[in-house]
Amino acid sequence: MNIFPKDVEIVINDYLSIVNTKLPDLIEAFYLVGSLALNDYHEGKSDIDFVSVINRDMNSSEVKMIEEIHKEIGSKYPKNKLEGSYVTPQQIGKLNEDIGPVTYFDGKSVRYDHKSGNVGIVTWFMLKKYSITVTGKPPEHYVPYISVDDLVSYVQLNANKYWASWTENASKKLSINSIFALFGQGVEWGVLGISRLYYTLHEEDIASKYEAGEYMLGRVPPNFERILKEALRIRKSEAKSYYISPFRRRKDTILFMKYMINQF
Repeated sequence: MNIFPKDVEIVINDYLSIVNTKLPDLIEAFYLVGSLALNDYHEGKSDIDFVSVINRDMNSSEVKMIEEIHKEIGSKYPKNKLEGSYVTPQQIGKLNEDIGPVTYFDGKSVRYDHKSGNVGIVTWFMLKKYSITVTGKPPEHYVPYISVDDLVSYVQLNANKYWASWTENASKKLSINSIFALFGQGVEWGVLGISRLYYTLHEEDIASKYEAGEYMLGRVPPNFERILKEALRIRKSEAKSYYISPFRRRKDTILFMKYMINQF
């Protein structure tokens, strides 16, 4: 496996070896998605996002074993956090409640419910078009077709509901979102997150955070280019900030996000 960074290769090899020993024949395919698939992985910062296809519904003892395996891997490789879902072939490609409950490891613990996981139209689209196949059949075997209309509808809804609500909360003094937006992580997450939705809306495709931020340069009023460059700087972990005051940076972050939401 030389198609992704060495540190990721070590973690994935160890993880799959343990799973195949303790839960033989459970995993029939394993894919990497997220920043790795989109060529925007940053060692020590990015998660190792995955979708694991399992050939049966896990019972409670197997789910417990999966959690123990993840904790073992997490203790051995604290800078390389695995995060992803375990889905059956019948669940892949389904949307919303149709998918049923999913086993999901969020980087800390395992959950099993209808709302958990990195599953949904964005993941299915990425799985089909960009994912890295570590083991098993190619993703087209499980995902023969994805509706671009469904993808665009999702990002419009996501922008107008989730992100609009998040931005409104961030505008309130001393709110959790407002405090989060004072920090670099919050700036990167908000500015590049909403930029990814805009990219999908106009290009009917998926971009990495960094690619989406670069895409927005020249497509927004000049007064927003500074905050975009700041978010891109943070994404790359470059040292020198475009801002002296974190409060001014937060203000520009919120103004940018309000502007962007109005574009949907």
